[in-house]
Amino acid sequence: LIREAHARIRDKINRTPVMTSETLDSMAQARLFFKCENLQKTGAFKARGATNAVFSLSADLARNGVATHSSGNHAAALAREADGLAPLADAVPRRADDLLPRRRREHARARQTLEQPALAEQLTT
Repeated sequence: LIREAHARIRDKINRTPVMTSETLDSMAQARLFFKCENLQKTGAFKARGATNAVFSLSADLARNGVATHSSGNHAAALAREADGLAPLADAVPRRADDLLPRRRREHARARQTLEQPALAEQLTT
């Protein structure tokens, strides 16, 4: 499954380095490794999953479109990958609406639906 996903997305994502830090290793008293997914085309690791999801769809399913309940990295990655392949709709919390213009400058084809926060979210904010 993982190798199939990699074959599907390898030419559509950036190969990102794994970095280390002797200073942080010393502080943590452990060997730490940092996968630099911030170097992906959308600036986050979400590009891998979104790309795999979009390119796993058959042409018939892709025509129906894709949707996400996100205003962040996943929405940006899905918008980038779906652009030209599948219509995109995303439902986002109303309080996240101010993030959308910044996230969508280069991926503006998404249709946005603003949703009220879930009850549990309302109780904790």
